[in-house]
Amino acid sequence: YDLPTAYSVTGGGNYCSGGDGVAVGLSGSQTSVNYQLYCNASSVGSAVQGTGSTISFGKQTAAGSYTVVATNATTSCTDTMTGNKSVFINALPTPVISVSESSGTASNDGKICAGASVTLTASGGTSYKWSSGQTTAAITVSPASTTTYTVEVTNANGCKVSASQTVTVYTLPSPGITVSETSGTAINDGVICVGAPVTLTASGGSTYRWNGGQTTPTITVSPSATTTYTVDATNANLCSASVLQTITVDALPAVYSVTGGGSYCSGGDGVIVGLSGSQYGMNYQLYCDACSVGSAVAGT
Repeated sequence: YDLPTAYSVTGGGNYCSGGDGVAVGLSGSQTSVNYQLYCNASSVGSAVQGTGSTISFGKQTAAGSYTVVATNATTSCTDTMTGNKSVFINALPTPVISVSESSGTASNDGKICAGASVTLTASGGTSYKWSSGQTTAAITVSPASTTTYTVEVTNANGCKVSASQTVTVYTLPSPGITVSETSGTAINDGVICVGAPVTLTASGGSTYRWNGGQTTPTITVSPSATTTYTVDATNANLCSASVLQTITVDALPAVYSVTGGGSYCSGGDGVIVGLSGSQYGMNYQLYCDACSVGSAVAGT
């Protein structure tokens, strides 16, 4: 009896670990012949009946050398098909993302204050693609809110694995300053007369530092000229924000001498009392023994 016609084993090749394998087949077949696939001399699955054309044994996942033995269904004559094909499994990359930042309670923990930047560096492959579109190994980002960044890492064999890193964003404190003073035309408006004290109280943080060096929430100051006070408020996550308060200092009126006065005879029309000078924008009130006399007079 004639042996089965010899055809070539086809397919094989490399695939990435965890993939669905690679196809192995035969370049032709006979309808009266059954074809058994072998991997490293061990049979794989059931024999496949010939179709008169090429046949496929499907995708193979086991690494090794694949051969095919043909058996004539009528005569039981067998023959090994031509050649073999190998299947190789390529290892996946092992991606790592390192974090570099100095914000918040601890450095490089991926937890930052709003507005801070963080550098993410991927390793373990030969090329990289981030979910944010960059294709460099390292990216620097400043997310406004907590964000997860994913990088697809590809190794020299073309195998790909993704890794993710979440960057947690802490909100900044919202500091405020309240003003307490009783000087000038209105209380607590931050406008005082020279020499008057004003108390500034910061809020919105857990610790404070004023531009004058004080570290208490409340400070009392008596500026001699208009001054801006700044406080840096820090919350429990060591995130900081600043707020400022300007204290406007109004100058005191210039000092002039009271003039006039003297004696006059009972029943007379009195004596003149005046002032040696005056300023525009100032009103001058006359007092007699601590009691006001008439209405205030505008300076000229």
